[in-house]
Parts: sequence; C-alpha cells; structure tokens
Amino acid sequence: LNDGGNTGSGGALQATRTATVNVSAVDDASVVTLGRTSGGYTENQSDFIIDNALTLADVDNPTLSSATVSITGNFRSAEDRLLPSSGTVNGITYSYNTGTGVLTLSGSATLAAYQDALRSIKYENISENPNTATRTLSIVAGTSVAKTLTVSIARTNDAPVNNAPLVIPAITEDAISNAGSLISSFLGATDADGNALGVAVTSVDNSNGTWQYSTDGGATWIAFGTPSDSAARLLRDSDKIRFVPNADFAGTATIAYRAWDRTTGTVGSTADLSNPNSVGAFKAVTNGDETAYSATKQTATLTVTAVNDA
Repeated sequence: LNDGGNTGSGGALQATRTATVNVSAVDDASVVTLGRTSGGYTENQSDFIIDNALTLADVDNPTLSSATVSITGNFRSAEDRLLPSSGTVNGITYSYNTGTGVLTLSGSATLAAYQDALRSIKYENISENPNTATRTLSIVAGTSVAKTLTVSIARTNDAPVNNAPLVIPAITEDAISNAGSLISSFLGATDADGNALGVAVTSVDNSNGTWQYSTDGGATWIAFGTPSDSAARLLRDSDKIRFVPNADFAGTATIAYRAWDRTTGTVGSTADLSNPNSVGAFKAVTNGDETAYSATKQTATLTVTAVNDA
C-alpha cells in the first residue's frame, strides 16, 4: 500500500498486506474427438465400424462410468442395429435398445478402455431391402458434448427365392393351337428387393409334344428346343408358354426353371448358369451384388386331359 505522500510527514508511507485467493476445482467434461464425420455402409456388411480412430480425453479423471452411441437421424427400428448389443468387456457393459436406437455403455473403467470400446462399435442393417436415408449417429462420453457423424446406406441386389410353383392350367388332348399360359400363372417366386420377376428355363420335357414360348402375348410362338443350365431361356412373368401335345397324347409334361429377378440378362435370350457361382447368394465381390437367379430350381407340371376319340 502507498499513500503517495499525501498524508502525514516524512514522505510517502508504505505497508504490505497478504491476501489469499481460493480456486475451487470443477469437473471438466470428457472430450470426444472424431476420426471422421461420415462413412458408407453397404447392405449385408458385417464389418462396418463407426469410427475406429476417435479419441477420448479428460483432464480431470482417468476413468469414466458411461457413454452412449445413438442413431438420432432417420432411425429405422426394424432395420438398424448397433453392436455389440449386449455383454460385458473390460468392465464395460453394452446394452442396445432396438426401439430407440441407443447403445448404452456403462461401468467404471479407464478412459483408454472406453476409447477402445467406442472405437469398436459397429453399425449393421438387418434388412434385405434397407431404407437408404442417411443415418445420423451421435456419440457422448459421460457429460461430453455430443459429436455426430453420418452413415450413407447402399442397397445390393438379392437373389430371388424360387418357391414351389402352382400347377400350369391344363389343356385337352390334341389342343395344338392352345392359347398358352402366362408365366405368372404358375410362378411362386418372391424377391426381397421388389424387382419384377421372370424365369430362366433350364429344361423342358418334349417327349410327348413341344414346349413353346412367346414374348409378344401369343402372336408368335417359338420352340424352346433343348434349354440347359448353360443355355437357360430368359422370360418375363408377363410372357407366355404353352405345350403343343402330340396327337392323341394325354398325360403330363414338365418344365424346369430358376427364378430370375431381371436385374441382368435380356428377355428371350439365354444365360449360362452352369457355374455354381452364377446362382443364389453368391457375391462376386465382398458385399457386392448377389446374382439375378435363384439358388433352387422348380419344376412346373401341365396336364393334358384325354378326350373321347370318335
């Protein structure tokens, strides 16, 4: 203290005093730093890690007791999953709520353990025809500020499922000019992607007549000949087939086929399905498109009913 010589005698008077300031500690929130802000997920992918480079820091505490990863944008409860959805690893318990899209991590563990845990979280979509709206994910560690990233969703083709066929409408003996039947009249196939369907005909029984097909509504008929796995005839469900029986024949004739989802191939042409990797759920590349042809074949049957000959 100094009075500047303004009071008393003998010049300026000085004195010293000591004051104590107490600084109270406050808990600083943990800090999440993302390694990326966006990513891309492909249908059926099983190894999509949300962010394997995020970091977690806290200037006050070497431990943490909770964290959450949430799908906050365009959440689809029937499709979206965060993994691991349950269990306990390194003292951290995982619990995923399928109704809210929130994965909760709980339990006292080191920051390093929580960082490793958050780096291992995966996103998965369990639909075979996923909604492609971009998902927004939010990550919170303790009381940290939420950090968000986006995940784009890409579909891949799914091979059709070749369910048991219906019976092809019957014809009568000697009906050599019959109108035929739509392929849709017997095809029982389904497709998860909602693609228009058809068939890849792999064999026909011509022992008692001739199988034919038409791609113009029955105006023109073409004999199948001898289709095979290496030369399967491709037809839409709106195309027609017919069996032209030999004279006086009564009995059954069959046609074998795989379901075709029409994502590759040309109507009326043939496809080589002799390689096992050409059909079913085979993927040419990891997470790539499945084939356009069903894994299984079906055989449809047509009956030629006898008529009384004069």
